[in-house]
Amino acid sequence: MSNSTTWYREPDIFKIVYGDTVSIPDVEEANKQLFEELEKTDADKIHLFCDVSTVKKVDFSIAQLMSNPVLGRNVMHPKLGFVLYYDDKNAFNNFISKVLASQNALSVRILSSEEKALEFLQKSTV
Repeated sequence: MSNSTTWYREPDIFKIVYGDTVSIPDVEEANKQLFEELEKTDADKIHLFCDVSTVKKVDFSIAQLMSNPVLGRNVMHPKLGFVLYYDDKNAFNNFISKVLASQNALSVRILSSEEKALEFLQKSTV
């Protein structure tokens, strides 16, 4: 499966689905598309769903991820809301998500499913 980006619910929830293998170019491409939406939206915030349930291999280091300028631009964007990863059973994905959460101002959460991510948003943004 390849990576994809789409609106989960326009204009406030954007979704990135990562495939079997994730590389820095994959992360950059998805984040470039997210940045375009962050820049043109009239919404106060865009929340991000990251489906990592099919990821089996990550082709980058934490250092490469944390120093990436494309990702860094989005992390600091004032219209970026919650970043919700789901598939809490994948230990490596959880590790990456926790590192991201500890290194910046992102409101990152790791949840078990898309349904749980939506429930979290409904409770947290009322």
